[in-house]
Amino acid sequence: MFDYLYYRFYLLGKLVGNQDEPKSKAMYMFMVFQAWNILTLVIFFERITKFIKSGINPVYGIPASAIVIFLNFLLLYRRHYKIAKKFELESNQQKKRGFILLAAYIMISIISFFLVLPTRNISG
Repeated sequence: MFDYLYYRFYLLGKLVGNQDEPKSKAMYMFMVFQAWNILTLVIFFERITKFIKSGINPVYGIPASAIVIFLNFLLLYRRHYKIAKKFELESNQQKKRGFILLAAYIMISIISFFLVLPTRNISG
């Protein structure tokens, strides 16, 4: 699933603009969404553990995201062509499913972040 999502971001990168090569755009987009999801999970766990005891500080999401971004960069940079070759012979039906999967991944990532965002009590 990891490779396939990266490949779908690669195809999206080929469609969007002409500023940079699609490989770089795909890596950046994929890593941004992974960091976003890690931060979402850290905030979610912080909100859950706040009810139990002291809670987790959401700042821990920053180094966790940085580590994942670094590891992904190393993995994806070396394996890009292997991943692209693995999925390039998709049928039209598989391409449609892949587009739906990518759209769902992006939408769920964005929606889940805003669902777990801490709310501030303004009347304080």
